[in-house]
Amino acid sequence: MANQTYYDYKEIEMPVFESDTDCATGNGKAAITVPSRLAGYEIYDVQAGGIHTLGVGSTMDIQLRRRRATTDNDVLSTKVTVDPSEYTANDGVVNSSYSDMAEGDNLYIDVDQVHTTPAKGLTCVVLIRKSG
Repeated sequence: MANQTYYDYKEIEMPVFESDTDCATGNGKAAITVPSRLAGYEIYDVQAGGIHTLGVGSTMDIQLRRRRATTDNDVLSTKVTVDPSEYTANDGVVNSSYSDMAEGDNLYIDVDQVHTTPAKGLTCVVLIRKSG
């Protein structure tokens, strides 16, 4: 993006599970509604972190879902995958067809899979920038 400044980038922090709480699968584990001041921004990355206690076995898979009016779309074409040895991950791939944000959109964190022994604690950070 040409001529963008530091102020054109923002982060949306979405706490999902407290540090003493096992992560669990399910849709809409955390949610926000996009305010008017963030309309026109686009999502360019999603980071999972804030893990207090590592999970054991398998992986934790996280999806960011956007609801606009009555239509749900997965923002990530490849989910964020947290390995058992990681406290943070941002290996998801954003689908540019669903990365734009409009006032009133709802963004949801869906946890599609957890470790065999679940990690404790999870926060997701949605990284956005001004479109154009």
